Amino acid sequence: GDVVHTFDRVTARSRETLDRLHDACRRAGADLELVAGNHDTALSGAWDGPLHDELVVAADGDFGRCVVTHGHEPPGNEADLYVFGHLHPTIGIEGDRRPCFLYGEGSNGDGNHDGDGNADSDRDGDVLCLPAFTRLAPGVEVTDWRASELDTPLVDDVDRLEPVVYDAGTDDALRFPPLGELRRLL
Repeated sequence: GDVVHTFDRVTARSRETLDRLHDACRRAGADLELVAGNHDTALSGAWDGPLHDELVVAADGDFGRCVVTHGHEPPGNEADLYVFGHLHPTIGIEGDRRPCFLYGEGSNGDGNHDGDGNADSDRDGDVLCLPAFTRLAPGVEVTDWRASELDTPLVDDVDRLEPVVYDAGTDDALRFPPLGELRRLL
């Protein structure tokens, strides 16, 4: 989602980048399938390949039914795992802000929040929120989040989400405690 991150027109540079990404996928023997985000109203003018609101990528894989969606609207398909973006999560580590993934078991809901700011969940799939993959979206610090402030129907208990940061220096994933616990440690 938010592939070209523009509302009115797609720049020549964005078209070139999209073409290079498509070529790289083709050389690797893969198909490029795009999921539109809420900032992609002009994407159809730059891309004539598959464009989805959400995409079921594995119906019977290791993780069960997996749905990839942007995350700004409730998904139309039930899943065991929802992979989404939209929130652009980052975490502050020793004064540096780093992009992070967020993982939560059974942390998605239907977006209907009760008086306590919690979503009334009718889904129990796990969630994996991806960081932004562009310099246009610098990210939002996750330790400041509250469920009632999140702009996604996929998360009803932000305190259960676990930040995961990729460390390029060690080629390792650094997994942190769930946000509810992490806030108390900071």
